Amino acid sequence: MAGRNKLKGSREPVFVVKPAVKTLGFDNLHIVLMVLVVILVGVAFAISFFQQSTISKLSDCPYGLSAGACFYPQHNASQVLQAAGRVLAAYASMNTNASLLPYYARIDIANASYVPSGNYWIVIVPVRYPGINATPSITMLLSDKNLTLIGSYINYIRPFVSTSDTVLAPGVVSIADGATCTTTKPFPVTLFEDPYANGAMSSLAIALNASARLAGVINMSYMFIDTPQYADKFVYGAYGQETNLLNAYLACASKQAGFGGFVSNLSRVYYGIPLSNLTLTQVATNSGLSMPRLNSCLVNSSILLNNQELLALRYNITEEPIMVVDCAYTTLPETLGEAINYLNTTLALQR
Repeated sequence: MAGRNKLKGSREPVFVVKPAVKTLGFDNLHIVLMVLVVILVGVAFAISFFQQSTISKLSDCPYGLSAGACFYPQHNASQVLQAAGRVLAAYASMNTNASLLPYYARIDIANASYVPSGNYWIVIVPVRYPGINATPSITMLLSDKNLTLIGSYINYIRPFVSTSDTVLAPGVVSIADGATCTTTKPFPVTLFEDPYANGAMSSLAIALNASARLAGVINMSYMFIDTPQYADKFVYGAYGQETNLLNAYLACASKQAGFGGFVSNLSRVYYGIPLSNLTLTQVATNSGLSMPRLNSCLVNSSILLNNQELLALRYNITEEPIMVVDCAYTTLPETLGEAINYLNTTLALQR
């Protein structure tokens, strides 16, 4: 009985389940889920807005779009045009009409455009030859990676060698390791000439006229060197050392005031082959040169000519006629005026 009474008086456990707290009719779980949804929607909207904002500025990307942002090449247009100038300068060493190209190329008005899909630059350089109304152009492709020449679309073959010389302006090629000799006038100008090259006498005449016309602006000197690889190979092969005599007379005559008359009289009897000592002596006499001074120079002419050859090597002269202006630039006799204008402008900017 006692046991039954004990059981009778015991109470069964009671489980109390409290209702979930509600806010505006939603429990906590739903509220958290709704907050997450709002956050995700906000993030998505922000990303969408940012992308739209970026895309809306594509017109401000001069070189195109990559991964949603403006793409920029490794090099700028100025650096590309400098590289194009080096490619053009390399043509000067070629034994073809292409050797004139560096001096008539208008690098100053050239255009460089980047092609993102190929990672290269297209450079278009106008060329203006004297006496030709048309202005052809050179198109070359340069890799943006290292600015090397990929290809060129011109009527010339690619240059055989590369160079660090650079086309700076019409008629002006900068010598890579050259340094200007002076910062005041007259500018030193040196003509390197092979008398057996085509047009040698006319180049001398142009140089002499420029020397007279630009008196006080330039100080002209003349170097006569052998370039059998570029001049008349038959003459050098057939006459050998006899070719040196004309070089010696020209080099020694250039030291005297009557050099212009000597060149003028020489052009009347010279036809591209070596002249005898007797003929050259007569030309010198008729030109009013001092024969004692001339003969004294001729005795040591081998040393004089050797020194001129060494100077040509110093400036890496590989084709003639060519002029070295102020020890730092090369030009043609026909484009000397443009080179002097460039120097005048450069000096004016430095002041």
